[in-house]
Amino acid sequence: CGVVDAALRAGGRTLGGVVELAALSGRGRRSWLGLHGYLGGGLMLDAGQTNGVGVLASRVSCPGVVLLSLGGREGLSGTREEAAFADLPPMPAEASGRLCDLAVRHVIAGAMSGDFRLFADGLTEYGLLAGEFFKAAQGGRFADPAWEDRLHRIREAVPAAVAQSSWGPAVAVIVRDKQDAGRVREVTPEVDYTAIMPVSPNA
Repeated sequence: CGVVDAALRAGGRTLGGVVELAALSGRGRRSWLGLHGYLGGGLMLDAGQTNGVGVLASRVSCPGVVLLSLGGREGLSGTREEAAFADLPPMPAEASGRLCDLAVRHVIAGAMSGDFRLFADGLTEYGLLAGEFFKAAQGGRFADPAWEDRLHRIREAVPAAVAQSSWGPAVAVIVRDKQDAGRVREVTPEVDYTAIMPVSPNA
């Protein structure tokens, strides 16, 4: 996305919006969240696609401080990712219903109301439930199995959301403040967190 944007600017043009970004970058076959995220940031809820265009159900400010780990075993991408999706069975209706409930009534509701525990518990459960569905393809609920133990260490120390990005290896740990971020570093000294970012509205 950044390359497309930079190329347009170099030619004296500005990006026309998310539809043009999708067409020029070739992204958005399964989800448009990355496209919307590049243009606006925030905590977003994907509502799927309508007439081939990705729709956002919600975009709110993400609470707290984000620690990002990019290390660990590389996740699936490209043809390996496509093959994994092709081999997976449909997600059971009960699981997809629970994911929707977590996304709306826990993650988004917690972020909007300032209830950090509701947000953190909801996002962590969402990630684990999604990981349970994909573990046949990636070998566990996380691409790097070491995060199973780290999750418990972190959440025993401080209120925190722990979730993997797509197939990994990126894992985000979201905590209330920089003090809690310091505690996360203490209980997971083996992790090289490459970014610690205070999150502001529409960042």
